[in-house]
Amino acid sequence: MGLSYDDRRKIVSALERASASGCSSKCDSLLRSSDWGLAKTLETSRKRNNGTESISDLSSEWIQAESILKLTKAIVASASQLLNLYDHHLRPISLKLSKGLASLPDEILVYTLRFAQSEEASDMDALRFSHVSRRFRRLTVGNRLFWSTVNLTRCSDKECIDLLLSRGGKDARIHATFEFDRADWSLVKFLDTFSATAPLWASLSVKGKFYRKDRGRNVFDKLVELFEDRHLVLPQLQEMRIEGLHLQEVRGVSPFEGATEEDLYKYCWYPCETNFEGVRAWDLPSLRTIECIQCIPPPSFPLNNFTSLKMNIRVFSGHVSNQINGLKDFVASNPSITEVSLTLGGYAASGRVEHNFEIKPVVCPNVTSFKLSVTNFENHKFIDRLVDALQMPQLRDFKMSNEGYEGMGRTPRTPYLITPDMLNHRLLESFAIDIVEPRAGWAKKVPKILQLNLDGLPGVSSLSVTVSGGSTFWSSTERPLELNSLRELRFISCDLMDAKCLSDTVSSLKNIGAWETLERLVIQDCGLLVLERETVLKIVGEKRLRFVC
Repeated sequence: MGLSYDDRRKIVSALERASASGCSSKCDSLLRSSDWGLAKTLETSRKRNNGTESISDLSSEWIQAESILKLTKAIVASASQLLNLYDHHLRPISLKLSKGLASLPDEILVYTLRFAQSEEASDMDALRFSHVSRRFRRLTVGNRLFWSTVNLTRCSDKECIDLLLSRGGKDARIHATFEFDRADWSLVKFLDTFSATAPLWASLSVKGKFYRKDRGRNVFDKLVELFEDRHLVLPQLQEMRIEGLHLQEVRGVSPFEGATEEDLYKYCWYPCETNFEGVRAWDLPSLRTIECIQCIPPPSFPLNNFTSLKMNIRVFSGHVSNQINGLKDFVASNPSITEVSLTLGGYAASGRVEHNFEIKPVVCPNVTSFKLSVTNFENHKFIDRLVDALQMPQLRDFKMSNEGYEGMGRTPRTPYLITPDMLNHRLLESFAIDIVEPRAGWAKKVPKILQLNLDGLPGVSSLSVTVSGGSTFWSSTERPLELNSLRELRFISCDLMDAKCLSDTVSSLKNIGAWETLERLVIQDCGLLVLERETVLKIVGEKRLRFVC
């Protein structure tokens, strides 16, 4: 049987596409005789009378089926030759790698395996390592570091968890995850099985994914269910992570084969109406950090002994007022908070929405560290007002990161610098700026230089700048030396900052009288400046210059 070149390419291409995603151990059952078009023709012929014409057709199809068998045998032979070529090429490499591992000292191999452990599944990675070889088993099973973190989820098996905990010993800590979505599982059965391990829980994640049929229920409703089912004491728990996602159907899109959740749904926001009044929360005496993702706890949230709050919120145009004021009020309602990390994600239509809603000032009496990260906002007006509304008299450390705006196909906007009102934050001494330019701006490879008014940072002694071209400084008046508080200036990952940019920085500091009192100028991960090290040394001087690689 002869095949043209095009026919051979079509067959090979079809096989390569079909095998690209791998083949499971059940590959033998993937194809059935009924999948062939000839089988359907045969079934039709059997239902008809066996006349002369039918017999002739069946004979022709039999010859075609025999040709298919010969062709597949030829494909098997060709694929076997290809596999042998790969084996011949890979065997020496495999032997070298095996010898390389065998030659490594135990200490280096243990370090390598620890580095290879993933954070999300470190316990399962340790189990896999222990099954590789006798040496791997000896090194992992006897080392409690490999078993120090145990992940407990709704899919966990008690026998497996007990094994992991026995190997971790007194060093074992559990990361527990409660996940509420469309999957069917029993919370009561889970707690019946694993609540005895509660004293070992070091962190807890409560995740919820809610759809239209859930009628506005949210992750805090699920937290109420957890608290009410039974009371737990978690003496080791230091971190709690709460994630609540709401999804609604995308209009005009019907389910189709291969559709993902992203194809069918879009994120939305529902105000939280959960009431924790009268609910006895779990005892978490060591709780230090609460992280909220796409959810804001209600005013009645019962946990109030934590000191660090992380919030990651995607702002929606129709709920800006509710989200921003809810966030602000929650921060202010917990005087135990000393550290706040706030991440706000914008939306494409942010510039078209009126943001003149009221944001009343609140006092956060004990916050000493505030980190603000904003991305994809065309209009920063309400973010400015939010920062102004959060009055933090004890604030000493402020970090601001802005990734600019690239929405709706418009011209990318230069990222905007947001600073706290220094009149309300007189103790501020450390200020960090991280400005990431829109990708469209990077195509030109022109360094962006940030101009900073030192009058607006009167008490800051340590300033860190991450902008492609660094920064220059200005002041309305030349201040006396004793009023210059800036002692350390750090340029971190300023990728396009060259010697000229640095020279402009130094000149600007000299012009306003701030150079003489500056003690250190630190350059960290600024590639172009590393290449011009000698020139940089001449510009800055050995006394002040610090290179950090």
